[in-house]
Amino acid sequence: MSNEYEFLHAQIQTLADPETAQKLLRVVPGAKTLGAKVPSLRELAKTFRAAHPLTLPQACDLMDELCASGWREEMLVGTFILGGFGKKVTQIPWARVQPWIGALNNWETCDQLASNVTGAMVAANLGLVDELLKLTASENPWQRRFALSNGAELHHKGRSYPAETLRICERLVGERDPNVRKALGWALKETSQNAPELVLAFLLEHRKTIHASALREAAEKLSAEQRAQLGL
Repeated sequence: MSNEYEFLHAQIQTLADPETAQKLLRVVPGAKTLGAKVPSLRELAKTFRAAHPLTLPQACDLMDELCASGWREEMLVGTFILGGFGKKVTQIPWARVQPWIGALNNWETCDQLASNVTGAMVAANLGLVDELLKLTASENPWQRRFALSNGAELHHKGRSYPAETLRICERLVGERDPNVRKALGWALKETSQNAPELVLAFLLEHRKTIHASALREAAEKLSAEQRAQLGL
């Protein structure tokens, strides 16, 4: 283990809160958690980066160690450290991300990794959508959710790539896992803010397949007239 990992591991242990851990398990099923709160983890990542000026490859190596532990808190701190590199994360090769994707075990780590790191990578290289499409066939629901989380990120921070997001959503339109279909509705809702007509057409095409809860969330930002066309 690296000195940097051992330092972070020890610091994260001091943030453990058993009461919060019990609460988290109710809202983040599947998480291996110590109960540390996100603001504290973000602050730890910020102070760590200031005291340990790692290169991007070194931060990726550290992320490998943090993900290998399986702890929610360690994965989130690694994600926040990488997010501190800003647009430089687009330089990370996709192969470098694969171990992190394999370690995902709850919706929170899925969404934070997409938000802080891989969403920017995909937006900078839309060919990576093909890698996300592969994940839609995974038996691991968190990997399927991760694909959709990245689809949603294609409509954040001024981005707008509706065709790419809808390609991902189409693969999972009949999803039944509640954590995945929640992300399906979210990705479609985010897309609708940039391309409402395309999302409406998508929902009309798949009206008989998409789960009612995903449909409702997907249509949330559509106009009243468009929602009426969907029977909402």
